[in-house]
Amino acid sequence: MNNKYITPGMKLSELFESYPELELTINELIPLIEKFKIKSLRDKVYNSTTIESAAKTTVIEVSDFINILREKVGQNTMTNSNAVAPEWANYETANYKIDAKPMIEAGEHPLTEFMAQVDKMTENQVILLITPFLPAPLIEKSINRGLINW
Repeated sequence: MNNKYITPGMKLSELFESYPELELTINELIPLIEKFKIKSLRDKVYNSTTIESAAKTTVIEVSDFINILREKVGQNTMTNSNAVAPEWANYETANYKIDAKPMIEAGEHPLTEFMAQVDKMTENQVILLITPFLPAPLIEKSINRGLINW
């Protein structure tokens, strides 16, 4: 299995380079792409379009779209954002709290601060990350580190 995780920010060209078998799936999910018969034009679309952007041209939620692709190549699917945390993991008891909204509004990415907190964590500790959207890349990085996400 290829080790390159499929994420919302991945370009279609990068996806097809790592998983050429997914081009057919993308064409099925987004029939409009198949209409680009001229290879140079199709390549331009692939090089400039992220999976997230491609998903937004469909009626499929971005996380579901990515999960379809991941299932096809045997990767773990994205965490369900409606998953329920255990009782002991709540806002009041979170060991680390990161409100990423101001960072994102300022054009910054919370990755550095988030990973610094992950590095400090011990078993049964909780990071509360507040964002205006599902932070798929941060979730992926924490999953890769063996953490559980809710």
